[in-house]
Amino acid sequence: MTGIATGRHGTAIDPGGISLERALGLMDGLHSLNEISASPAPKDALDFIRHCGADVLFENTPVNYESGQPAVDHLRLAIEQG
Repeated sequence: MTGIATGRHGTAIDPGGISLERALGLMDGLHSLNEISASPAPKDALDFIRHCGADVLFENTPVNYESGQPAVDHLRLAIEQG
């Protein structure tokens, strides 16, 4: 895994991989994922998508059903990033 972004527990990016067990342990203990990030925490979801380098994106952001935002912007950027 190369990146995790959450609304409550921060973000982590590590091209070498992120231990799912360690990430879940931090979140269970109410700690920030920023503690295990190999690079500085992105400023927002779009910055995270630009820098995580993932091949797959699971988008689970609360969405406005009329505009599709912010999910539409997240998915559009991910597709543009390849």
